[in-house]
Amino acid sequence: MYFSSKIIIQTVAKMLEKDTRDLALDKVAFLIFPRSTLDRLFKLTNASKVDWIPKGFHPYASGEIYCGTYEGIGVTIV
Repeated sequence: MYFSSKIIIQTVAKMLEKDTRDLALDKVAFLIFPRSTLDRLFKLTNASKVDWIPKGFHPYASGEIYCGTYEGIGVTIV
């Protein structure tokens, strides 16, 4: 048996007493390493930092999460 992201998010939501919709991210997501790419995405999407799940619950929870939009499309930057 393995734990999918869906199961992890459901478990964390229950532990944090939140709705799973509060932890939902956009369907378009970028995992970014180069600072120049990150800066460009911030400029294009007007992204701001959001609270997601605490560190230790999910492999991507250790980084910072930003959400914005580009031409009406929700974008998540990890």
